[in-house]
Amino acid sequence: ADAAAGLPSGEDPAIVYGRRRVSPFSAAYARAAGQTLRETLARIRAEPGLSLWGLFLESYNHGEWTLGLYFPDHGRAALRGFRGWLRSRYGSDLGLQQAWGDPAARLDTARPPVQYSRDWLDDLRLFSRPEQDYIEAESEALTAQVLAIARAIKQVDPGLGVGGFYPGCN
Repeated sequence: ADAAAGLPSGEDPAIVYGRRRVSPFSAAYARAAGQTLRETLARIRAEPGLSLWGLFLESYNHGEWTLGLYFPDHGRAALRGFRGWLRSRYGSDLGLQQAWGDPAARLDTARPPVQYSRDWLDDLRLFSRPEQDYIEAESEALTAQVLAIARAIKQVDPGLGVGGFYPGCN
């Protein structure tokens, strides 16, 4: 499957791990998660005397959606999402080439960074334009996922308050 998707060969196991997560670019995940959440909340509302005070969405509270350049996402959804983001930002191959300073850059073949950080000190360096673009595109995709979850909750009960927090942040 990896070869068919055009993914890099001879990858380090850490890259493979990073790709085995649910992509924040995945529209299929957003649909499935929203449907599951709507069904769960509808069941809770249907139980007499049962009320919901809070719901903790446990998945991805350990940074799986904030891996950024530590484990760049090379899955199909990420490739589509990143390339679509680049197309929206730069509009053409020429715009991408100018921004990245790379005459070979193409919107249809651009990839998330292949090299990933081997330590947690990577944040101390300046990122290249392609790296910055990937981080921004992934951040916007994650924001869209969180908003999709909030919309799913509001579809079940428009009066229900929706808030959020990141566990472990003090």
